[in-house]
Amino acid sequence: NDGDENTQIFKYDLETKQSTQLTQFPEIEFVNSFLWSNSGDSIYFLNQRKKENLAEIYSLDSQTKEKKKIATLK
Repeated sequence: NDGDENTQIFKYDLETKQSTQLTQFPEIEFVNSFLWSNSGDSIYFLNQRKKENLAEIYSLDSQTKEKKKIATLK
């Protein structure tokens, strides 16, 4: 593994059978893990930047797709 993954988060609508990519941002390289907020409005995820040897924690609004970096871990 050379760190060339491009793992992203998608949302799948069971009624329409359509998927929507939620993490379509150039700086998002490898989504290591994620979880939904209790309200279901936001997703929190860990973006691993292997070449830079760091990770970033983001929140993402599932409707507007607005993301916010919460922390950088080195």
